[in-house]
Amino acid sequence: NSKNEQKFVDYNKINFYKYTNLLDFKDILTKLNPKCVISSGGKFSFKIVNLAKIINIPCYLLEPNYYPGLTNILNSVDSIVLSPCSNYYNLYADKVIKYDNPIRINHGKKLEINTYKKYKLFISSGTNGVFKLNKFILKNIKILEDNDIYVIWQTGINKIIDYKSINSMIKPYFNDIQSVYNISDLVITTGGVNTLQELIQYNIPIISIPSNNTKHDHHIHNVIALKNSIEKVIFIKHLDDSNLIYDIINIVKKEKDNKNIIHNINDNEL
Repeated sequence: NSKNEQKFVDYNKINFYKYTNLLDFKDILTKLNPKCVISSGGKFSFKIVNLAKIINIPCYLLEPNYYPGLTNILNSVDSIVLSPCSNYYNLYADKVIKYDNPIRINHGKKLEINTYKKYKLFISSGTNGVFKLNKFILKNIKILEDNDIYVIWQTGINKIIDYKSINSMIKPYFNDIQSVYNISDLVITTGGVNTLQELIQYNIPIISIPSNNTKHDHHIHNVIALKNSIEKVIFIKHLDDSNLIYDIINIVKKEKDNKNIIHNINDNEL
């Protein structure tokens, strides 16, 4: 669960500062004597992965993004890479195995909300929050509410939004994100590959506003790769169009109404 995930992240941040040189990493590997080292990338992994190779410990690299991170490219020498990014295999030095990212699916539980609004819009600004997306939603949230839309908004950890309304639910982080998906007619999110793939499995239409702060624009690569395989991903790079919020409103209503039509057809067929 996400609380445990956050504890794990915090713990590893502490370890990052505690272990900073090769002697520390060598001591860890000697004590643990692991059968293999599995890394998901990041500059922190470079030293320990390559040290593991030097002492003949097999290394596996997990790269969920469709454009690989620089550290995983460098680490790929004498490693097995598990990656979905088929268009960029040439960037890796060694064996690559294509795999599907692990995703969490739970169609049962639904977020409990008390509203008369017909449409439900979920905005996910990621774990850490994306400033431009949060700014855009804060500027336009009243317009959304005035158009019969209930807004569920994940702002990101430590991102406090000064706005309260009976027509919205605003939190830094939702621990049970699947319960939110289960009531959403449309999701606005960034370009994180795990979120995008989960939403596709839920068959929820997606508006993606990729973060500009990712290395090699891997959010944009994620969206482009997925958009090639599914039609329900809408890619928006800029938020300065004054009519954009009204386009979003129209999309929410269209998707909800289409879903109701399909549901009614299926009921009649039974």
